[in-house]
Amino acid sequence: MQYSNTGYLLLTALIENVLGLPYEQFLLENIFKPLQLKNTGIDHGRKIVKDLATGHSFWEEVIYTEFVDMSIPQ
Repeated sequence: MQYSNTGYLLLTALIENVLGLPYEQFLLENIFKPLQLKNTGIDHGRKIVKDLATGHSFWEEVIYTEFVDMSIPQ
């Protein structure tokens, strides 16, 4: 099993096209609310989210990873 950004973009597009609702709404109604995940959501890349986890890399020193815009199919 291997993670793939492209795979998640495809999954998002499939959910939106097959179910006819936004990916964010699908997650909210089917995963976040039933599991009472009150501090979980979709990062739109515009809002400042308190205590948001970010990725790190090492390039001669520890640095933040580059932001990848995952909102294309949304």
